[in-house]
Amino acid sequence: DMYVSVSSDDASILLCNETLLQKTGYKREEIIGYPIFKMYHKDCMDAVKEAFQQFVKMGEVHDKEFILKRKDGTKIPVSLNVASVKDEAGKILHSIFSWRDITERKHAEHALKERERFHKGLLDDMVSFVAVLKPDGEVIFVNNTPLKVGGLGLEDVVGKKFYDCAWWTHSEEVHQTVKKYVEQCACGETLIHDIQIRTADGSLMWIEFSM
Repeated sequence: DMYVSVSSDDASILLCNETLLQKTGYKREEIIGYPIFKMYHKDCMDAVKEAFQQFVKMGEVHDKEFILKRKDGTKIPVSLNVASVKDEAGKILHSIFSWRDITERKHAEHALKERERFHKGLLDDMVSFVAVLKPDGEVIFVNNTPLKVGGLGLEDVVGKKFYDCAWWTHSEEVHQTVKKYVEQCACGETLIHDIQIRTADGSLMWIEFSM
């Protein structure tokens, strides 16, 4: 981790460790005595100043994500934790800032989001109807195909019980059958049946239904 000690009076850097110098490319004399804000990238400066005021008032900051700026201007995403050193009267004398480089974590998060977007794109382009449900039957994802066929929007489906969606409500028998499927599937069963859905123009369509 990268460490600096910072004055609570004027936000100047009092001490820093070697890791900080290595990761940022600064020399010690280019940091000591300068405001801590010099170390941050402009993209997060407002949030940094807000966090510093929190430190002045509370004496600590926990797990805040910011962006440090290397000497060459490139960015280092970091997680910040701050503790304080106080005198006998409880006055904050200075802080100990700990920055942890979270570059790899950010890359992993980005890769995961890209993968999710890719998979969603594949699902949205499929002819098959695809939905993802919670065990209680609440819809948390549905691809475009069944929405188009049923003339529905996401707001008509996501967050609602699957068996209460308009595909099945043309018939109480079908409605109850789908509800039973959801309950059976929640108990670990795999189901494959033929069933009718209502389409956007009011006609009925037979589909092979698996859950």
